Formats: sequence, C-alpha cells, structure tokens
Amino acid sequence: MAPLVKLWLVLARPLGAIALVLALGLGACSSGPSGSSEEDSEASLEEFEGDLVFEDVNLDRAGDDGQPLWEVSAEEARYSRDRQKGQLKNPTGKLYQDGEAVYEVEATQGFVEQNGVILRLAGGIKVKDLRDGGTFEGEEGSWQPQLGVFDLQKGVVLEREGDRLTAQSGQVFSQQRNFILKDNVALVSLADKDNPAAGKTELKSNELIWQMGPNQVDAAGSVNLTQVDGANKTKLQAERVVWQRNEQTIQGIGNARLQQSGDPGAGSTDIRAQRLTWQQKEQVLQAIGQVVAIGQNPAVRIVTERAVLRQKEQLLTSDVPTVMERYNCAGGSCVVSDRARGNAIEARLAEQVIYLRGNANVTLADPAISADSELMRWFVKDQRLIADQPVTVVNQQDGVVLQGNYGDVNMKTQVANLVGNVRGRSRQNQATMRAQRLAWAMKEEQVQLVGNVFYQQASPPLTSTGDRAAAAIKDGQFVLISGPGQRARTTFITEETQGGSPNSQSEAQPSPAPGTTPGAAPGTAPGITPPPPRPGDLPNVPRRELRGG
Repeated sequence: MAPLVKLWLVLARPLGAIALVLALGLGACSSGPSGSSEEDSEASLEEFEGDLVFEDVNLDRAGDDGQPLWEVSAEEARYSRDRQKGQLKNPTGKLYQDGEAVYEVEATQGFVEQNGVILRLAGGIKVKDLRDGGTFEGEEGSWQPQLGVFDLQKGVVLEREGDRLTAQSGQVFSQQRNFILKDNVALVSLADKDNPAAGKTELKSNELIWQMGPNQVDAAGSVNLTQVDGANKTKLQAERVVWQRNEQTIQGIGNARLQQSGDPGAGSTDIRAQRLTWQQKEQVLQAIGQVVAIGQNPAVRIVTERAVLRQKEQLLTSDVPTVMERYNCAGGSCVVSDRARGNAIEARLAEQVIYLRGNANVTLADPAISADSELMRWFVKDQRLIADQPVTVVNQQDGVVLQGNYGDVNMKTQVANLVGNVRGRSRQNQATMRAQRLAWAMKEEQVQLVGNVFYQQASPPLTSTGDRAAAAIKDGQFVLISGPGQRARTTFITEETQGGSPNSQSEAQPSPAPGTTPGAAPGTAPGITPPPPRPGDLPNVPRRELRGG
C-alpha cells in the first residue's frame, strides 16, 4: 500500500464524525507527480470547496522507501473528499532530501496536491537552507520532493553569505544544490560581507545558473558584470559570462568587451574579443578572436586574433600577426601617428617598449619613413626604433632606401644609423651606395658613409670609392675622404665617355664638406644591443572547457 498523508490535530472545537476520517487516514497517493492548474495555486481559503476542515494541524509525507519528504504545520487545513487536494493556512515546516531535512519553509498559504506528491506555497514564501544557512524567497512556489526541485515565481530573492540574487522566477535543485534564475536576473556579491568597502561584484543577465558544488556562476543573455575595488573598476559585457568563483576566473563569451579604469594617471583599458578570460588572482587577461584593444598613456590600438595582458607586469603579448597603432589626440579627435605590425609582439606598457618579431614593420607619419626587419624594438616614449636583424629603412618623401645588418632610427633627431653591409639608393639623383656604416640625417637630407665606401650617381655621373664619404642628397653634393696613406678614387663620366670614348679618371683628395674634419668619421653609429629574449608562452586556458553556448 502506498504511504498515507498523516495528520495530528489539536482541536479548537468539536468536529464530530471527522475524527473517524482521521483514524482511517486520507487515502493513498497517486503513482507520480503531475502539475495542477493556476487556479488551484491562486485559490483562497474561502474559495476552496473542501469538505474536511482541521485546525492546528501537523502533516507529513513519506516516500515509497519510508523516508520523509516533507512535514508541515498549519493553523488550518481543508481537504477535498477525494483526498487529492488540500489547502493550508500559514504553513511552516521542513522539506527533506534522502531522509535529511534540507530546508525550513514558511508561507501564507499552502496547497497539497496529488496527496502530497506536490506541495505548493504562496504569499511571502521564505525558505532556509539548513546546510549552509542560505535563504530564498518568492510569492509563489512548489516543492516536488521526488524530483528534489523547488520552483519559485513572481519575485525571487536568494541570499547567501555575502551574495544576493533577484529574478522573476527560478528553480532550486536540492540534491545538486544548483540554482536556475530567469528574467531580470541581478547578482550582488561582496568580497567581504563584513567590509562592504572591500569591493563588490554586480551581474545582470536574462538567465543565470549557479552550481554550488564548484561555486560557478553561468549567466547568459546580454550579460553585464561590474567589479569595483576601491578606485579600480572593471566592466565586462558579453553574450555569456562564466564566473568560476573558487578559481577566481571570469570568462566572457560572444562579443565580449572588458573595460578597466583606476588611477587617472594610468588611463583606462578597453578590450573587445569573441572570448575573454580574466584570471583575477594571477591578474592575467586572455583575449581570443577578433581582438581589438585600446589603451591610454600612450593612446594605442591593437588588432589581432589572440593576445594576453599580464596586468602585474604590464605586459601585452601576442603570438599571431598583430597590428599596433599609436595616436595623437587633440581637439576631441585622434589621428594615427605610427603603425607597427609583426607576426608576434611583446608590448611592455609601463616602459612603452614594443618588441616586434617576424615580418616586422614600423611606419611613422613624421618623418614619413618605414622600417622592415625580422626583429625590431620600438621605444614609443623615446621615439626610437632599433632593428637587431637585417633592416630596410625607406623615406617615402625623398625616395631613399637603406639596408643594413642592424639599424637605429631616432625620430626625435631624425637620424638613422645602419651598421654592417650597408646598401642604399636615392631616387632624386639616382644614386647607389655601399659601406660598413651609414648615418642619415633625414631633416638635412645628408648621408655619411664609413668603411669600404662605394658611391655612384647618375646626375652628375660619377663613381667613387674610399674610406669615408659625405653626400647631400638634395643638392647632389658629394665629398669623399680617404684614410692616412690612402688615396680616394673618383671616376667622372663625361658626355664623350657616355658616347663610347675611353673613361676619364682622376684621383684626388677633395676638400671636406663644411662642418667636417679631414680624417675623422663624419658620424658615429650607435652600438647595437643584443636582441631581447623571446616572449614567454601564453598562459593556458583554464582546464575546465566551456560548454557550448
């Protein structure tokens, strides 16, 4: 025989033959749970057409295995004659899971359906979790003991230590200790419940799943998460957010955007990607898919497919092709002043130094030059560019192209120095040159060459070799200097020579150009610093993979 709903009464008035009904029980329960109509849950005591009325009643319900499912006390109870439905006034009691009391409940009204298979509550529902002290409230709810599910409707409030959740509706799963909340979901979580100034997290979404075991919050549908810690503020927007609270990791999935602000002097950070992983404890932010990062001081914009920001070290790295732009901002508008790209980058934000590796290129607006190499360092604050591998420097305006084994371009002084197997050509006078070292004053349009110099130009036609040389690219002037005990050699190509006559050659020691000293190097190229170490590997994505959205 199926278990019976049992009642014990303290009668306020005689009820006559009703006592006989109590002695016989209230009938067997049905074979399984089923829903009831909305009218049943909204019915009042006066509207309920029950035939059996009890006062100061205690009820309990046991399962097929004899373990309790729930026990409730009420000021008054009314039951239908078929004993399938009952109505309770001001019920209070306990709900059980696997024979253990897990919740304490109270409400204004209660409804027993399917002979206790479903217990519905209405009006000021308050539930306390006896395992952790958490509470949840609502205006309407139902407990399905065989499923271990508590449904709440019409204004849900859940509170745990330092956490408060609100929503229009929700479900509580007693065995898994999970919550599912829907519609206008809001979560406020304090970093320290005894010290609200220590920081808090606010999250808003359309739907939220909170798994108490791993302590993970999974929110979906136009999610907005804000964290405030003193002067520091972080805002995350995404289609879905997974907050792994024990691991202190927050992940934004789908059109994710993270904005951080704090010290006014440090500016703010704005990163957008298809997926963002923020490891709060390590202060590491990883962005994957259509990444666009915007920073201030300096004003920069980074575009790539994968990047990692280590906030403690102020280090941004990417191991895939990346473009980085620097801006000059004034009058409410910003224009690109410099642009860099490489197959991998390492940006040391505090020092404002960018390392570029693999097909590296830097293009500057003023002066209008570009540099290409496999390894370059861009000192943004100092406006200096160093190439630690063969480099090509191009002045777009003058049509000057220079190549060397190493290079250094100083944008402040507008001087470029190249070292090792230097070669160059100029469009203006169709000149070509070779040397071991070269100093190029871009503003003055002058070039100084040192070591095994070879110079040739078309207008006026000449070819020269020597130890040192100086040339004014704009005016076509050229000064060749030989070393001690050596002679400079210059070949002038006359019109007759160009017509086929024997070449006319002369060896001379020309006068030095103004501002130069015979026998002294016209310029000194800087020493070349060894290349920096390769950037470290990107941090791993947290082991727990996100399930599909």
